[in-house]
Amino acid sequence: MTDAIQTALIAGIAALLGGLVANWNARSLHKMDEAKALRQTYREKLERILELLGDTMGWFLEASSAQTLEQLSSLSQCPEAREAYNLSCLYFPQLREPIGEYSDSMIMIHGYLVDAFDPMSPLSAGGDAARHENYTDAIAHVRGLRMKAEDLIGEIAKTYNKADLIQ
Repeated sequence: MTDAIQTALIAGIAALLGGLVANWNARSLHKMDEAKALRQTYREKLERILELLGDTMGWFLEASSAQTLEQLSSLSQCPEAREAYNLSCLYFPQLREPIGEYSDSMIMIHGYLVDAFDPMSPLSAGGDAARHENYTDAIAHVRGLRMKAEDLIGEIAKTYNKADLIQ
């Protein structure tokens, strides 16, 4: 084999190996970017779920301050709790049960408000309901379910935040 052929063969093999290494590096970077984007999406969904759980307080205040049965009836389900549940079903199966329980407990609270509502009373629906001792216990139960869901969200968030620290 002549020196020219040997040089060309070595150069060709080096070029081929260089191309393979560059391709492997590009694929690795692409996979890392995809993984980072996916973690970012999951973090954003966790933040949205947490935000929605906080927004349920607006529904509660509106339902509690209802002065008519019509107002109260229009608030039969907390849309923020339902959206948080839907997001948990899609992205975080481990949140499905606690957020589902929380969402159901908001429906239970609405039931208390409707049952206790007295159209002859000058009080709001929440004022009427507050006169019943079970209502206070129900509110404490709802608060406990919300805290349980928030604590679990915090644990899940640690997983996604640690992944960014590694890279």
